[in-house]
Amino acid sequence: MLKTQEIATRKGGKLKQRRKNLIFVLCMLAIPFANFLVFWLWPNFRSILIAFEVPTIEGYTLFNFERFFKELSSDVMGPRIWKMIDNSFLMFFVNTFVSLPMVLFMSYVLFKKVAGYKVYRVLFYLPSILGGTVMTQIFKSMLMTGGPIEQILDMMHIPLDDITRYTGLLGSPETGIWMMVIYTLWTGVGINMIMFTGAMNRVPQDLFESARLDGVGFFREFFNIIMPLVWPTVTTMVVFSMVGIFSNAGLVMLLAPDNDSTWNIGYYILKYTLGANTTVTKIDGFSYPAAIGLIFTFVNLPLVFGMKALCDKVSKNVEY
Repeated sequence: MLKTQEIATRKGGKLKQRRKNLIFVLCMLAIPFANFLVFWLWPNFRSILIAFEVPTIEGYTLFNFERFFKELSSDVMGPRIWKMIDNSFLMFFVNTFVSLPMVLFMSYVLFKKVAGYKVYRVLFYLPSILGGTVMTQIFKSMLMTGGPIEQILDMMHIPLDDITRYTGLLGSPETGIWMMVIYTLWTGVGINMIMFTGAMNRVPQDLFESARLDGVGFFREFFNIIMPLVWPTVTTMVVFSMVGIFSNAGLVMLLAPDNDSTWNIGYYILKYTLGANTTVTKIDGFSYPAAIGLIFTFVNLPLVFGMKALCDKVSKNVEY
C-alpha cells in the first residue's frame, strides 16, 4: 500500500514538474511568437492588401500593377526602372561571383596561418567593426570633390570630366555605381570571413593530415577538401544574397541617394514609401510601392529556388 502511494506521489510530482516546464516554455515562446505576429506576419499580410488598394478608388483593384507595367514600357520612366533593375543584378553579381569567392580564398589563406595572418585578420575585420554608417562617411569623404582620391588621380594624370569634378566620384552618373561596387568589395570581407573561417575550423584535422601525407598541395587542398566541405555555407550565403537582390536599399541611401544612376529597386521602393505622406506622392500612399514590392517578390521567388537547386547540383552536402 505504501509503495503504491509513493509511486502515485512520484507520478503526481512528475506531472506537476512537466506542467511547470510546459508553462515556462510557453511563456518564453509567447514574446517571440507575438513579435512574429505583430512585426512580421501582419505587416506582410497588410502590405499585400495595400498593393491592391488605391486611396482614390474604393475596394481592391489592379490599378497599381497596371501603372507599374505602363511606366516600365514608357519612354520616360522605362529606362530609369530598367537601370535600377540592372543595378540590382550588378550588385548581386559582385557580391556572389566576385566578393564571395575572393573572401572564401582569403579565409582559407588565413586558416592556413600564413605569415602575418593575425595582422591581416584585423585589417579585414576593421570595416565590420567600425559599422556601416561610419564606413560610408569615410568612403564619401575620400571620394568627395577635391578629396584624396581625386588628388591621387590628378597626380597620376588621369583625366576627370567636369561633371565628375563638380559632383565627386559618387555623384557622377558615369562613376557612381562603380564606386559603390568598390565599396562593396572593400567592406564585404569581415562578416563573410567569420562565417567561412568558422566552417573551416569545423573540418576534421585528420583530413588535412591524411592529405599532407598523400602530398596534396595548397591549391588542391583548397579545391578538393575545403570547397566541398564548406559548400553548404557558400550555398546559404548565395541564397541570402539572392533573397535581398530587390530589397537592399541601405547602401544607396547612405552613399549616393541624390545620384539616381546608382538607385536600385530596393531604394526606389524605399524612396516611394518614405515619401508616401509628402505632397508629391500622397495620392499614392503606400499602395504603389507595396505593389512594386509584390511584383518583384514574385519575380525573385523562382530565382531564389533556382539558385538553391543550382548550388545543390554543383556539390552535395557533406556530413562530417
